[in-house]
Amino acid sequence: TGVQTCALPICLIRNEDGRIGLGANFGEVAPQGNMLQLLLASLSQPPAQGSPLDYLSSVGIAEATVWIEDRIAGAEWFAPRLDATASRRSAGVSAELDLILALDSGAVEFTATADYSDVPGILTFAAAFADLNPAAIAASAPALAAYGRVDTKVNGNVAALVTRDGTLSRIDFDLASGPGIIDSKTWNQPIAFDSLALRGTVLDSLRVLRIDDFFFVQSGFSGEGAGFFTFGPDGFGFKIGRAHV
Repeated sequence: TGVQTCALPICLIRNEDGRIGLGANFGEVAPQGNMLQLLLASLSQPPAQGSPLDYLSSVGIAEATVWIEDRIAGAEWFAPRLDATASRRSAGVSAELDLILALDSGAVEFTATADYSDVPGILTFAAAFADLNPAAIAASAPALAAYGRVDTKVNGNVAALVTRDGTLSRIDFDLASGPGIIDSKTWNQPIAFDSLALRGTVLDSLRVLRIDDFFFVQSGFSGEGAGFFTFGPDGFGFKIGRAHV
């Protein structure tokens, strides 16, 4: 038995303590959010005899609108459309999602899958996208914009792990772009490049950035490097741990 929802308003929050959840998890969203949370929680557990949701096998979300708020980064983004289907499996839930994110540089479509296992209580999320401008993402996050600006169109894949308590513990990324500009307060003028490629991982609840491969081409010159960076207690106090180019 499946349930289909249509045009739900959804609020996804990364709270001040780093936990991620629907707004209802923090007591701030209307009954629609609580209903969606109840349906998804029922899917993630074995059927309970006598429960009205005993026969629930899937939940569909059509044409939902999503507000995304990161309270640590001081950022807000809006997705005018989310379509998703979540299905019960033996020990958890699997889902397929299509999300359109509205940015100043234009709309970006994400195609994603998600899997939740009740044991050990881990949510894995993987998404692919094209033509995402990092400068447009940072424009809505003052804490990120303070580091500088990367103005280019990026294609890539990201994968994330979220623990049972809602903590975003790890993000793996594999990104590539064409020509663009890097601008930072640490040098006098913007630097143009022909292409970039970047692969790495964000660890320790987003406190550590490990760059495994960095490759760039600029006016016929190419270079590569790797690095390890940490963020301070506030989550954005940037300091170099070790790096080499």
